[in-house]
Amino acid sequence: MTQKDQYAHVLWIGGATDCGKTTAAASLAERLNFQVYHYDRFDVGHHDILAQTDEKIRHSLASGLEARWVQQTPEKLVGRFLRAAKLRFPLVLDDFAQFDSSKPIIAEGFRFLPELIHPLISMNEQVIFLVPSEKFKRESFERRGKPSFK
Repeated sequence: MTQKDQYAHVLWIGGATDCGKTTAAASLAERLNFQVYHYDRFDVGHHDILAQTDEKIRHSLASGLEARWVQQTPEKLVGRFLRAAKLRFPLVLDDFAQFDSSKPIIAEGFRFLPELIHPLISMNEQVIFLVPSEKFKRESFERRGKPSFK
């Protein structure tokens, strides 16, 4: 069985934080009686697994939040995000073992990048990437009580 066959029952929703992935996935799953995989609910567990097995991640954690987030260039932050997505993606696929493989899954997550998902899809209709408008993003931040950006 190829990877495309193995994951033919998975529909993917990727996109930026606060763009509606979770809401869309939950709504579709309810209407279609599909299972839902919410990446955010597994992310901390993935982080812990990788921290136990990867010296670079352990060292990064020891450096503190300010060193990891505030004192970094945008380029380094993007590079770290991309590396983390690639490292964590196999753990996502492992998580699917907890689901009923005879029933479709809607998987949504901000780390679901096109280059990671592409080898697993047998047709383009299995994946969508949401991109929020600035207005949508601002309204989402306000609804959730998040700090606003100017």
